[in-house]
Amino acid sequence: VRDTTEAYLIEKAKEIKAKADATENVRFATGVYFDKDCNNIHNAMKIADGKMYEDKKQFYAKHPELKKR
Repeated sequence: VRDTTEAYLIEKAKEIKAKADATENVRFATGVYFDKDCNNIHNAMKIADGKMYEDKKQFYAKHPELKKR
């Protein structure tokens, strides 16, 4: 969304994660990337995807008992 700020996007991602963390059965990883110039969607998706995998890695480091593989 062009009128969104990076701070707003990060805050919304934190709010969503906090709501999921407050449940016992909802878990997901997030990856947020902000490109104010909207130059390259493929690059933005690649960076956000990498951040999502890092979030997932951190989650399982904290909760190894939940890792199924």
